[in-house]
Amino acid sequence: PEGADHDAARAQFEAALETDAALEEAAEGLAQLLAASGRYEEAVAVYGRALEMDRGYVPFRVGRGDVRTSWGTFKGGRGEDPGPLFADAIADYGKALELNPAYVEAWVDRGAVRVNLGGFKHARGEDPGPLFADAIADLDEALKRNPTIAEAWRCRGHVRNNWGNYRSNRGEDPEPLYRDAIADFGRALELNPANADAWLGRGGARTNCGNFKRSRGQDPEPLYRDAIADFGKALALNPGNAEAWLWRGGVRRNWGDCLEDRGQDPGPEYAEAIADYAKALALNPASAQA
Repeated sequence: PEGADHDAARAQFEAALETDAALEEAAEGLAQLLAASGRYEEAVAVYGRALEMDRGYVPFRVGRGDVRTSWGTFKGGRGEDPGPLFADAIADYGKALELNPAYVEAWVDRGAVRVNLGGFKHARGEDPGPLFADAIADLDEALKRNPTIAEAWRCRGHVRNNWGNYRSNRGEDPEPLYRDAIADFGRALELNPANADAWLGRGGARTNCGNFKRSRGQDPEPLYRDAIADFGKALALNPGNAEAWLWRGGVRRNWGDCLEDRGQDPGPEYAEAIADYAKALALNPASAQA
């Protein structure tokens, strides 16, 4: 939110740029300030002017890519087409990597936006496979250069889980991708156990793998149990995450269905699923799935 402090900081950055238009720190500061307040178009313009002054300054390329990614994510959340912004972000990261292939952050960021663009294409019924494959290649490169980046492991787990879902919907075998996703999330959690998104992601991958095994007549219980535990960890870290309550309710409902199929009492699982769904609805009344 904008206020007196925001206005004062903006005035300082703009005054510095009037004095010296090539001042890198002022351009970055102004662009980041604008992006943080949702003024994405202005932030992109600031980076554009800065790049006219210094086309070889890699952080400007990465910064503009980050803003375009955030802008695209915002537009996608409003039901608008984020594709052109994601494509431009990919180009920005690509140019940054041409200038400096050792800039690991750009490998991670380009992989992440390729995941986003692939997810958008998947939602439109298009094949996300090439983008998912390119995203994995980017994240592989990032992890080869620095295997301690928890976010790169988490992001690779995310794309593998999504690609597994796509393959499952096409009647193909998604289990290797789900297993690899679970392993990636696990590595992310070894590096950062406080990452609620990684717990949520691993719970989702385990749920998806369990659902696939169940569809093949195999026992999903170990995967469902582990998924419930993962969602519990995510909720301990962030109890306000409606999605985690919703997903835990879903896997508990699925496990209850399995118990019923076995002739066992599903009542306790269904009761816990209902409680989870109720919590999800309390946090997000617009959640139609619950």
